[in-house]
Amino acid sequence: MHNLKMIEFEDVERVVERAVGPKARLLAHRVEPFTKSRQFGIMGEHYELAVEVNVGDEEEEEEGQGDGSGRPVRSLKFFLKTPPESAALRDTLVDDWVSHEEVHFFAQIHPLLVQECRERGIERWSPACYLARPEALVLEDLRSQGYAVRRNRIFGGDELKAVLASLARFHASSLLLQRRLGRPLNELFPAAFREKTFTELGKGGRSNRLGFETMRCLAERLGLTDGARMLPRILARLCELVEPRAGLRRALGAAEAMVRLQGPLWLWLLLPAVSLGGGGGGGGGGGGGVQRVGSSIKIGKSERSSSTLTGRGSSSIKIGEAAKFLNSTRVLRPALSTSMTSTSIPLAYASPQPESASSEYGNSNVTKMLKVGLAVPYKSFGYREYTRAVSRVVTALQKSTKRPNLGLFQHYDIFVKVAMQELTPSPMNILNSLCKEFLSLNVSAILYLMNYEQYGRSTASAQYFLQLAGYLGIPVIAWNADNSGLERSSLHLQLAPSIEHQTAAMLSILERYKWHQFSVVTSQIAGHDDFVQAVRERVSETQERFKFTLLNAVLWTKTKDLMELINSESRVMLLYSTREEANSILRDAHELKITGENYVWVVTQSVVENLQPRHHFPVGMIGVHFDTSSSSLVNEIATAIKVYAYGVEDFVNDPSNYGISLNTQLSCDDLEGESRWSTGEHFFKYLKNVSVEAEYGKPHVQFTQDGLLKSAELKIMNLRPGASMQLVWEEIGTWKSWEKDGLDIKDIVWPGNMHTPPQGVPEKFHVKITFLEEPPYINLAPPDPVSGKCLMERGVHCRVAKESDLQEADLQTAQRNGSSYQCCSGFCIDLLQKFSEEMGFTYELVRVEDGKWGTLENGKWNGLIADLVNRKTDMVMTSLKINSEREAVVDFTVPFMETGTAIVVAKRTGIISPTAFLEPFDTASWMLVGFVAIHSATFMIFLFEWLSPSGFGINDSSGYSNRKPAGRSLRHRFSLCRVYWLVWAVLFQAAVHVDSPRGFTARFMTNVWAMFAVVFLAIYTANLAAFMITREEFFDFSGVDDHRLARPTSHKPMIKFGTVPWTHTDSTLGKYFREMYAYMKNYNKNSVAEGIEAVINGDLDAFIYDGTVLDYLVSQDEDCRLLTVGSWYAMTGYGLAFPRNSRFLKMFNQRLLDYRDNGDLERLRRYWMTGTCRPDKEVQKSSDPLALEQFLSAFLMLMVGILIAAILLLLEHIYFKYIRQHLAKDSRASKCCALLSVREMLNPEMDVKT
Repeated sequence: MHNLKMIEFEDVERVVERAVGPKARLLAHRVEPFTKSRQFGIMGEHYELAVEVNVGDEEEEEEGQGDGSGRPVRSLKFFLKTPPESAALRDTLVDDWVSHEEVHFFAQIHPLLVQECRERGIERWSPACYLARPEALVLEDLRSQGYAVRRNRIFGGDELKAVLASLARFHASSLLLQRRLGRPLNELFPAAFREKTFTELGKGGRSNRLGFETMRCLAERLGLTDGARMLPRILARLCELVEPRAGLRRALGAAEAMVRLQGPLWLWLLLPAVSLGGGGGGGGGGGGGVQRVGSSIKIGKSERSSSTLTGRGSSSIKIGEAAKFLNSTRVLRPALSTSMTSTSIPLAYASPQPESASSEYGNSNVTKMLKVGLAVPYKSFGYREYTRAVSRVVTALQKSTKRPNLGLFQHYDIFVKVAMQELTPSPMNILNSLCKEFLSLNVSAILYLMNYEQYGRSTASAQYFLQLAGYLGIPVIAWNADNSGLERSSLHLQLAPSIEHQTAAMLSILERYKWHQFSVVTSQIAGHDDFVQAVRERVSETQERFKFTLLNAVLWTKTKDLMELINSESRVMLLYSTREEANSILRDAHELKITGENYVWVVTQSVVENLQPRHHFPVGMIGVHFDTSSSSLVNEIATAIKVYAYGVEDFVNDPSNYGISLNTQLSCDDLEGESRWSTGEHFFKYLKNVSVEAEYGKPHVQFTQDGLLKSAELKIMNLRPGASMQLVWEEIGTWKSWEKDGLDIKDIVWPGNMHTPPQGVPEKFHVKITFLEEPPYINLAPPDPVSGKCLMERGVHCRVAKESDLQEADLQTAQRNGSSYQCCSGFCIDLLQKFSEEMGFTYELVRVEDGKWGTLENGKWNGLIADLVNRKTDMVMTSLKINSEREAVVDFTVPFMETGTAIVVAKRTGIISPTAFLEPFDTASWMLVGFVAIHSATFMIFLFEWLSPSGFGINDSSGYSNRKPAGRSLRHRFSLCRVYWLVWAVLFQAAVHVDSPRGFTARFMTNVWAMFAVVFLAIYTANLAAFMITREEFFDFSGVDDHRLARPTSHKPMIKFGTVPWTHTDSTLGKYFREMYAYMKNYNKNSVAEGIEAVINGDLDAFIYDGTVLDYLVSQDEDCRLLTVGSWYAMTGYGLAFPRNSRFLKMFNQRLLDYRDNGDLERLRRYWMTGTCRPDKEVQKSSDPLALEQFLSAFLMLMVGILIAAILLLLEHIYFKYIRQHLAKDSRASKCCALLSVREMLNPEMDVKT
């Protein structure tokens, strides 16, 4: 089962409500793969969302389908699509805006299509959509709609040709729509025809209706009688499942061309007519899509056969000179000027005509031909210049000594096909260039060099050309002046400086002048998201040596978008837009007064463009620029050919490539040919890894893994008055990416014609800050009475007296007086100074007059909150807790420290219990020893001795009874009492006279008992030492809700505890623990220090307050007598507080977030929160000598023993006086008396003397 985090529970409830109704209640849901093989979709991963819901259908309840709650249960399944788990695939989708555009389609356009079908009486043709978000798209179960799972293919040749065919039809349909509407589409909705803006700007009803009408016209152009009948196939392709492969980006591009209405495709709707050869045919069934087998593209004269359009056997597209619309006699004849001029340049010793590519590389006697395409800008008389540049570089390569192993020209010739391209070629011209000029020659690479900088239609044409080349698998070595607006391609090498190079150069300027904070302003120019991302990545890379802060990222569409910069701290702006858009942006900025001598605008190549400033460009602007002139482009032809030649050289010299041809064998006319060059990706690896020598002093031309240039040089431009006082762009330095300090700048004319750079930060402002002391956040100490300075570390002056008391006092004199000014230090002071240094403001620290934190008192706020509500202060900075009541009247920043309500107690030294000598064993063990072991051993020894032949037997009739031991009277028998005396003496190892048994068995048993006694005493002694050690006792509360605190009167004796009144802790306890709150009023203290002292002295058993403060005070206790116990209650955080709608809130919030991310807050916490004492709740053991009270139990045992002995002495006297004489009368006592032998024990005269 997949992780459910991909879709939240609330989203599932929303899906159920839309699918079943508002009365449905979600019971459970699960997410599983849509297919067992876990196949990927074109634009994400597909899963099955299964849910169980309660519905109010009484009929189902009667049938027994309920869950016992009175409501029936239904099981539903939905189709769930999410972004891929693979980071690479996910990044691809983000780069292509696929998810965003798909969501826009299902959320905005799809409902219009469904409504149109409903109004026209057309049956439902698409799956219902219940949730459309970038993270998750939920449709109805596609299995029930007959959607199939395709395996092991993405898009082959047939699919690619079908995509091109559909694209051409889409272009033709746009003309039909224009004719129907009577006005060009770009006039009706121009914003929708910019790159990547249909989903950004075109979210209104007009743009959605425009998209729908275009699709409907497309259906009509395909010959369908009803516009909506072709849509199921488009939606089927959109939801189609495919296997993941390396060609995912190609599949995305093909799917984009097939179904997406956004992006560059809109640019082609206005271009010259594209004929599809006739309007009819197809019908509703066959015209729903292009036949996949046998489709092709043909460029030439127009043909009228409709069978070539929608026939199932062979489908082809013929693009010609005229376009005739369906059901219309009108023929559009556009004025087609020559937009593509091509020529072939044979080089080296080759014949001007390209040779066949069928020869094997292994035959060294045959000179083989390598074909390469060269696309360059259209230029009058440019043919000779381009061909001369190509000839020069090839000649130089043949004579080069820098790379003597370049043996390419010994066996190969290069055939270059030059195609000059206009600024905005139509799709027909681009296809003509690819099919006729390049694919027909089987080129192995295309050199695409363009210096157009319109960042609109020209960028779209370049993107279209590169995408089509990428679909075909042909590597492209490009040099585009507007490359920042191009999407990255997997088979694309870029020789021009990238947007990453421009951002690096711009941030180097900021670093040179110590401008730490800045904002980014972009228009909706192509690549604006890439620019912002490149800035963020560069900022992250330079954080260790220079800390940048990106304050704002503004996307400009209208004037009010710049309002965000008015209240910002930013004084440095990085601008990325077109030159025309920059003129509008800077005009709006001038009206909003965010230009001038205090504001610096640093712009990209797209703004500088051809070094022609616009009217609203302010003086002092700084720009990064690289030469895009025709001469620079011609020079780059040499670099491009060198990259290609070195790549071919490395490819051919690799033995693993023996026999692999570099001829593509692609054709637009061959129905059976390849649709993608399989060797292209392999050959591209060699091109990407080349190292081409550059000019003297510059590093070699090398590429990154993304195909970007590793090293680049940019010019730094400054907009300043020229000779005629007109503003001109003047070069003031260079930036070299390969040097550590690569920025070299001369004198700059700064904004406002100033000769000194602006500060880059707002002018200093003053802030009044109110505080209340509480260690370690704010500590108070008196200043030096002589100098009045704060001698403590990082201390600053803070006023503690009332403002009215100091109205006529001298400041310097007052600062020496400890009753007026104190020195503040601590966590908050260090944080405040860091704010002041980086934000550039001054401050005044003032203690709150009533000394209260801020709670509601008789319906009014007091303390710190009252000062904020009454706007007596600009900011409160101390350990002020954030709660809902305070947030209702003031604004808080994000928390800078988490805290909660904790309890502190004191550890007391415990007195050893009088029965401590008994604690080594529990009661059961003592009972087992005293009543079982002793008696068992006694009786066993006595029994063995009595029955032993050699023992002191009393059986006179036995054969052994006459054997009397020498020197011993018969009356001296081994009695039971003597055995008890023996057992006790052995157990306690007493040095007393005992009678030992004579029998061997009894003696053995005595030794066993002695062994038991040794083990018993060893265990007892070892455990006794542990129980005689000093122990520390404390109240181990579980938390504030502990029953001993929550119900204090229920515990005897009652525990004394309190807190500080008029604090957050006090108000929280009063709100949720009324009994506790009422009880502890008698024990509350005025400050935390008083409460801690009361706990130490024993006046309080516990003190309740903020957890972080108590932890700090516990760690500062030198004797480690304090301890925080239990879990924290009412977790919250400390924050900076401001009056409502304060202009300072946002800037302090941003700084706190930065400090949290870079670890500054954590470093301050460790510095101030660490103490010398780290107590814990474990029992502390001491190695100090035992005091008298610690060994009192042993003396108690001795005293008890003396008392028992005194009692026995009394009993002995009683015996001798009253009992002994009766026993002495009969020396022959009965056998029972003999067993006990009491008289023998207590009558010495009866003992036998030896």
